[in-house]
Amino acid sequence: MLYYQTEDLELPDLPKIRHVKVIGEMKSYNHDFTLDEYLENTLSQDINHIIVDISGVTIMNSGAIACLFGFDDKFSIFGGKMVLIQVPEKVSSLFDMLGIPFKMHNTLEDAVRNILNKNDASLTRKKTIKSKSLETIENSTSYHGCTFFLKEDDTYQIAHCTFENCSFRTDIVLDEIKDCFFENCNFSNRFCLNLAYAKRLPLGLGMLSSLTHLNLQSAEITKLPWEIRRLSSLTHLDLECSEITKLPPEILGLSSLTQLNLRGAKIRELPNEIGQLSSLTHLYLSGTCIDVLPKEIGQLSSLKVLDLGGTRITELPKEIGQISSLRTIDLSGTNITELPKEITKTIDVVV
Repeated sequence: MLYYQTEDLELPDLPKIRHVKVIGEMKSYNHDFTLDEYLENTLSQDINHIIVDISGVTIMNSGAIACLFGFDDKFSIFGGKMVLIQVPEKVSSLFDMLGIPFKMHNTLEDAVRNILNKNDASLTRKKTIKSKSLETIENSTSYHGCTFFLKEDDTYQIAHCTFENCSFRTDIVLDEIKDCFFENCNFSNRFCLNLAYAKRLPLGLGMLSSLTHLNLQSAEITKLPWEIRRLSSLTHLDLECSEITKLPPEILGLSSLTQLNLRGAKIRELPNEIGQLSSLTHLYLSGTCIDVLPKEIGQLSSLKVLDLGGTRITELPKEIGQISSLRTIDLSGTNITELPKEITKTIDVVV
């Protein structure tokens, strides 16, 4: 059976790009939802380009290769591209042996660049600034080796920019980001992205590996993309009053996360994997519909503050007593009447 994790990447004034991760056995006789049906359906939706991640493919037979080759031609006929990423070395060697000239890249970022360089004429018109000390950011500009001293009280909306080998010496707070790439950049302080009330996430969010703060308060998105696992520097994730209904397993990639705010979000349960967020110090769940805490919460070895105010939780797992760092539990507005004996008197319980 084949599964498809689909994400449509939309850039202003540019054709649509679809990013899909294919998972399972890619066979020509797999009739659950065949690859050719999926690709034909993509073309019918006026998707101009497709990036296919095949890292999750366990088997690929000759029929599947022929299908990919045929649709590579179809996308070309319509002026688009099909690009493969995360291609295993054995499969890449097979393509070479068969003389099939697939366009292949290692990362999503490289694939997007390949498509943009062909289709976005504005890229050739970008201003280039090299090795300068700057106090602001101009749109449609390529920066190389620049040092930024931005005003810390200002927020920025940036579009069509590339930053290569740049250094940001002060906080950078973005309210909007479109078609921007950061390569080998250094951030001395906070790198914040404020997407409160957003209806969709920007292209290439997972490429912002140095992002420290992500604000999705009241965002209309219902799930986090799998690429969020790439935000290895993220310390603060704010999902308050968002439409998020569940946390994906990929959240485990947030190894630096210290504060997770889910107040008032539509989430109904925490994944068992939550216990693997070893850096988490503050977890805010007040006003959610969560009624049970997984026992794995006892593995949050750095947790200091746990806010359960107004939730439907009626009892605490005894494993909470294993968190030696815990200082405050907010139980106001809950029906919890008894604490596990494992919880020590050093913890401040708010009722």
